[in-house]
Amino acid sequence: IVSPNRIIDNALIPELPVSPKRKLILLIAAILGITLAVGILFIREFFRDTISNLEELEKYSKTPILASITKAKNEGDLATLVVTKSPKSAISESFRSLRANLKFLADEKGKLVISTTSTVSGEGKTFTAINLCAVLALLNKKVILVDLDLRKPKINKSFDLDNQEGMSTLLIGQSKLEDIIKPSPVKGMDVITSGPIPPNPSELINGGEFKKCLDQLKEMYDVVIIDNPPIGLVSDAINVLKMSDVGLFLVRCDYSKIQAAKNIDRIRNDHNFQNLYTVLNAVDRSSSGGYGYGYGYGYGYYSDDEDKPSFWKRILGKS
Repeated sequence: IVSPNRIIDNALIPELPVSPKRKLILLIAAILGITLAVGILFIREFFRDTISNLEELEKYSKTPILASITKAKNEGDLATLVVTKSPKSAISESFRSLRANLKFLADEKGKLVISTTSTVSGEGKTFTAINLCAVLALLNKKVILVDLDLRKPKINKSFDLDNQEGMSTLLIGQSKLEDIIKPSPVKGMDVITSGPIPPNPSELINGGEFKKCLDQLKEMYDVVIIDNPPIGLVSDAINVLKMSDVGLFLVRCDYSKIQAAKNIDRIRNDHNFQNLYTVLNAVDRSSSGGYGYGYGYGYGYYSDDEDKPSFWKRILGKS
């Protein structure tokens, strides 16, 4: 039996697959990827509520900015003396800049009482106080660091000091001033720890004993630096700021809230703090703009920041 079918034309073999259409899929994927990335960036920017750079701090607060502190390279450096550990690093240079700006605020005798505070814990007030005290001592100044945060002290842990005696025992009359002054690893720099945590820290700080103690320290030292508790949580630091020559209000990049930056002006005006200045902490060098310290390194300045950015970080503009 012979089939009646016959071949009229031979079938054509396609050079490209009918499906899937690779170019169309790549085009759709690229459009979706770009749209998704832009959408995520927009949402993050829209809901972001923290200060990220100096320009934003200037936008939301009219309080004068005294200096900016470069971001620490390692998280372990947040409670250490980086100015002595890495004296040629960018963060040490930023503390020298803060020291230079403070010279214009000293009195004719060169004496200064400096207080540090912030809105909440974690913004770098203790870290700034420790390294500012050390960088001033390196100029042969006789300086002392006083831990007045009687609720959550940290300075004794930073220097590994005994905290059985300190400001709290002095203010209740159990200790003498000369007994609670402890030396530090930096020549010319002494430390007074907080002492045991009392049940009534605000009353102790605002009592007359602290004023007497401060007057004695001013006679003994060129610079007295006081680490206060956060002013946004408790009111302990208000009277201490009034007794100080310079008040440093710490604001930390990508941590401090925008609303907190707005409140700096309110605090300054409500209490008539003419000596209050802001310091922006943890500034990323790659986004610091004209306030950074990168200019020095291009002209042979040696830095202790030994790690170099990778190829992709340099392409993306990250340090």
